Amino acid sequence: MKKVLLVGLLIFPQFLLAQDVRVKIEDFSFNYNDPSGIGEATFFQHNQKSLEGVRVEVEKIGEAMNFKVSGSEDHEFKLEKAPDVVMKAKTMTVDDLDLSYQDSLSLSVLEGEFIGEDELKLKNFALNCNKDLAQTAADNQLIFGCLQKMTVKSASFSQTAVEEGMVSAFTKAVGAVAGARGGLSIKALDFKVTNGKYDLGADIKAQISGRAKSKGTMSYDPATGIMTINISEVKFGILSVTGMVFDELKKSENERMKVKQPNVFYKLK
Repeated sequence: MKKVLLVGLLIFPQFLLAQDVRVKIEDFSFNYNDPSGIGEATFFQHNQKSLEGVRVEVEKIGEAMNFKVSGSEDHEFKLEKAPDVVMKAKTMTVDDLDLSYQDSLSLSVLEGEFIGEDELKLKNFALNCNKDLAQTAADNQLIFGCLQKMTVKSASFSQTAVEEGMVSAFTKAVGAVAGARGGLSIKALDFKVTNGKYDLGADIKAQISGRAKSKGTMSYDPATGIMTINISEVKFGILSVTGMVFDELKKSENERMKVKQPNVFYKLK
């Protein structure tokens, strides 16, 4: 799952991994047409700068997003290593986003669409994640904190990915059982990680509808930068689709993702 740690961490906060920043944004709404966009927020804080009632201008410059924030005073900064779903988007629409990244991570979006080669659509999305402040590196604080405790919920979630990966493998395997021809509709997405153990559930709407579930464990080796996901089971209703998921995952192997059942090895850094 390249856009989600694994359905969570890599969706938006991927860019936070390599940056020691403190950010708080309230009531942010935004419209973007490549390569620029304009938004507004009732509150915006970046490190020690705090502004209220701000206008935000965004411009894609090379491999980064440049932000210009204007209000009671002007403030400008550059966002490096934004996820592909942002960098490659032709259009983006975000309605009522709240983000707090300080001693923990909290993100909510009333509605969001990211349209490009990949398409990501969200409604009533919420992500909460611990930070492990015992870690010295900013990226390890977030990664290890999310492995300790993370929750992701979304009333609806859909992603069409050109790039193969874990999302694509899960979708193809469950879609084959559900009789999906034009893609899956995913409702009531619920993903939890507690002390390295994950539980994933989602309502699938297709020709055959049902509840998809998965359980397993997640661990991270900071020396190699590799996240190991041990998938113990994937079910659609009462049917096991674990083997089908691994068949699809095996087809999707690349430099960053290697598969050896029951494990998936994903290189984060």
